[in-house]
Amino acid sequence: MYAPEPHTLAPAPPEGRRGIALAGTLTLLFVACFTVMVGSVIAPALPSIAMHLQWPWSPGWLVTIPSLGVVIFGPLAGKLIDRHGGRSVLFIGLALYGTLGMMGAMFTASPWLLLADRLLLGGSTALAMAAGTTLIAEHFQGAERLRMIARQGMAIEFGGVLFLAAGGALGRLHWSAPFTLYVLAWPCAALVLLCLPASARHPDASVDNSASPNLRTMHTLVEATLCMAIFFVAYTALPLALASRFGDSESRIGYLMALISIVAVLVAAMLPRINQSVALGRLIPFALLLFGVGHLTLASSHRTSTVIVGLALLGIGFAFAIPVVNHEMIERSSPAQRGRNLGLLSVAIFLGQFLSSFAGLASADSFTTLRLTGLLSLACGIVWLLLRERIANPRHHTYIHRS
Repeated sequence: MYAPEPHTLAPAPPEGRRGIALAGTLTLLFVACFTVMVGSVIAPALPSIAMHLQWPWSPGWLVTIPSLGVVIFGPLAGKLIDRHGGRSVLFIGLALYGTLGMMGAMFTASPWLLLADRLLLGGSTALAMAAGTTLIAEHFQGAERLRMIARQGMAIEFGGVLFLAAGGALGRLHWSAPFTLYVLAWPCAALVLLCLPASARHPDASVDNSASPNLRTMHTLVEATLCMAIFFVAYTALPLALASRFGDSESRIGYLMALISIVAVLVAAMLPRINQSVALGRLIPFALLLFGVGHLTLASSHRTSTVIVGLALLGIGFAFAIPVVNHEMIERSSPAQRGRNLGLLSVAIFLGQFLSSFAGLASADSFTTLRLTGLLSLACGIVWLLLRERIANPRHHTYIHRS
């Protein structure tokens, strides 16, 4: 069973930082933008897309089916990374991402073909997401790795804001125009070959004794699923809640919800400094507590200022959750099993997103859904804090200090 050295991690040596050029760093951040983009890029134009296609089911499936694709193909992505290296898998994933994403606009005759295309699109996302994080783990060490993971979280949120805005603008031009945004993955794939060095391969990973996830990696997978399932309830319930209580338009709702991403970007930038005082592992229960208070604040809001406070709390929690689970999985995985475990982490993150779509079954009232989610999140935060103290030896808490 693999475990990282239980010592305080020192700043990365100069050699680790020279292993990848600035262009390579920017390429990996560009890749991170596409993970959120996969389902959400067509969300602003979803009504017109459904109307044109005469969509027979809930239009929301077009957004959530890629998440299911990540869940299905995530384990395969990890095995491919271990056998063929992160750069090769990342290139293939981005090439397929651009092709399958653009082809969605061509499957207008059969909704089944479109669903199949969106499912495979999720598979390509699993390749890109796991391979991108694997390459970060290969080329950055110590404090520099945490800073890069924090920048990755910022890039994810920037991508969400930019691509949602672009998708809405293109959707006003034509129902199929948002699908063209997926083609941006092609130049990104070219940058992968031009700017990133060949990565390590571990063809014997299948016989590694650490192949089965240990208790600590399973703990991280559960954390990722739980955090994402709770966080994304706001994305499904809040638009209806704001429209019913405040009469907000789609554009105003979009502007308000963009605040989550803006706050997350700002907080993620401060994550390395926060880690100087707080162990990374403690941020996950804290994120759950923030999600709980944020959902309860939104459920009780009767003015816009209260909504802003609730959204800001969600943004802070998200900034803690994703970078921390990425960093934890890297630190808890041997090099030979890193790709596989990061593939499983992609599964956990998108499984949480997919499960959030069922939160509406608890109540037909969006405010009740937000309230129940908030109470559940508070309970989970308290329980998770107690469980973490028993599972993670205090000596294994990861502190990273600046020199």
